[in-house]
Amino acid sequence: MSDDYFSEPSFLATMLVALVKRNDNEIVLSEEDVAKVQMGDQITLKYDKENGKIVLQCHRRNADLQNLADIYTKSKALTEK
Repeated sequence: MSDDYFSEPSFLATMLVALVKRNDNEIVLSEEDVAKVQMGDQITLKYDKENGKIVLQCHRRNADLQNLADIYTKSKALTEK
């Protein structure tokens, strides 16, 4: 798998199945929920090997560039442990 996990269909499918299973095998989204997603929204993934946790967070792309650089640096550091 490449470093760009979100471009891997099997990874995306695995994450969706895990989310649905974690929520009693069902996630209900309204049309309003879907409409709130904007072009600048992005998901970041953090993996903490020590605790075996994956953290997905939603961020606005137009956020402060330094903030995004900090997020990337922290995410990279967690995946390299």
